[in-house]
Amino acid sequence: MDEMRAAANEIQQSTGVAVASLDALIRGTGGDAKIGFEKYKADVETAEESVARLESRMEAVRTETRKYFDDWQVRVGELNNEGLRKTSLERRAEQMKVIESLERTMAETRTGFAPLLSNLRDACRYLANDLSTGGLQSLKSVATQLAKEKATSDRALAKLIAKIDEVAPKFRAESSPAP
Repeated sequence: MDEMRAAANEIQQSTGVAVASLDALIRGTGGDAKIGFEKYKADVETAEESVARLESRMEAVRTETRKYFDDWQVRVGELNNEGLRKTSLERRAEQMKVIESLERTMAETRTGFAPLLSNLRDACRYLANDLSTGGLQSLKSVATQLAKEKATSDRALAKLIAKIDEVAPKFRAESSPAP
């Protein structure tokens, strides 16, 4: 889960850089528009890579937790003590609820950053055809929208990070106290 947390943080950073890069390009503060566009394009690609890493980690967590709970079910069947079997099944059900809440948050997170990423890509495609002053200025409203979408994305990612911080300790093995 630490890797998923790191990937969520990375998306916050990389999308912020891409939004700022587009804003600088539109305002003309980056100098040559072609150079500014190449920077923006690279920043969007970095954001896409960050999203791909998070998606990969989220899928890995889903796969790992399914296996974890399947294995748990098998081990419960091996218990002879009825009391332990009952307690283990209750704990498994509790832990499954925790993971289900994480999965809901993961889905909400995806919904939170998808529009931002889509519009970052679209602005990049648009600018690939028109780097004129008029083309750049026509993206001002898109840049404003991207800033709003960035805030929505950051809230969704912050919620995911908070959920990871809440859930992760519930699945860590306790270490023995120091002697």
